[in-house]
Amino acid sequence: MIAKKIIKSLLDPLTLPHKINFHSRKLFHKWYYQSRYNKNEFEKHQENLFKNYGINYSDAVNNLNNKRSNYVELELKKNLAHSEHQTFFSGLSLINNNINRILEIGTFNAQNAFLLSVLFDKAQVITVDLPSNSNDFINSYKRADANNLENFLNERNLRISKRANLSIIEKSSVNLINFEETFDLIWIDGAHFDPVVTMDLINSLNLLSDKGLILCDDIRKSKKNATWQSINILKKENIIDFSLILKWLDPEHNANPNFRSYISVIKKIKN
Repeated sequence: MIAKKIIKSLLDPLTLPHKINFHSRKLFHKWYYQSRYNKNEFEKHQENLFKNYGINYSDAVNNLNNKRSNYVELELKKNLAHSEHQTFFSGLSLINNNINRILEIGTFNAQNAFLLSVLFDKAQVITVDLPSNSNDFINSYKRADANNLENFLNERNLRISKRANLSIIEKSSVNLINFEETFDLIWIDGAHFDPVVTMDLINSLNLLSDKGLILCDDIRKSKKNATWQSINILKKENIIDFSLILKWLDPEHNANPNFRSYISVIKKIKN
């Protein structure tokens, strides 16, 4: 009985704040949830979520692995987990021939943009990121170091230069309010905080074609997650409909339900 009470307290992030430090609690959570994690169950669940969009999960995985094996630019770095948005894009490319224009918000190293340009090789892919000389850009991802910044930009720009259907716009994504183009697929993975993430979402809705899709990264079902709050308000007002797919399937990232991340798949509702 005492052991059960201790375990229950450790699992509850609001209890025992003075009896056990944060690091110890985190280690316990990691052990507790990962030791009980059944990856097969979550893979099956993900397969069913993909089916809602007509995507065969196994075909999507095989197609993605094939593309990665053919392009060194798509190799995953060691110790980095695979995010399921790329599997979704892979599966979507197998069933949808009507995606002609793609917008990505948040370029980072351009690996995802490169993948989109390969999967949808007939489409034009535009990726948007902050100007590389801006303070916000330089002071993130260890780019304040001049050598790191130079190496990062060289790697990113080399990827972009290798794809004729891929281009980058170096502007804050809030400038998308001035765009007059439409896109069939939009990937939002820029700023994760308000007001920018909500502005990205609203701007993307205005740029989305009638049958297009928006995918938003790093959703957590929390009042602290700005994207989660925004998409629920938009759904409540009957402006959008959305569903969630799992972002991760590995136990390191997905086992603990308190920190489980999702990707939202959004459609506009015609009024």
